[in-house]
Amino acid sequence: MFQKDNIFLSIRENYKVYANQLFSDTVFTDSVAKDFMKNKSKQITLPTIKKYLGLYLNRLDQDKKIHNNKKEFMSHFPNWLRKQNIEYVAIKQKEQRYV
Repeated sequence: MFQKDNIFLSIRENYKVYANQLFSDTVFTDSVAKDFMKNKSKQITLPTIKKYLGLYLNRLDQDKKIHNNKKEFMSHFPNWLRKQNIEYVAIKQKEQRYV
């Protein structure tokens, strides 16, 4: 494995930490929801944001893009999201069983 790959593996672990921190940051998720998912309930926006954070991490992995800190990561995610055709995560409805 190349030295660059080893460096990126450690950076990718940081990205996972950044993504988890951002997902738990209600100010960040509310601003993303307001900007990109207008008129949607929290039941729809939070799973959708989590989905797109995962897709963003995969994209960074493919491109071997390096962000030097959480702030840089946080500022690039909305820019990347702006270019996406957002599909909302469907909420699974529990089946009602009648006896």
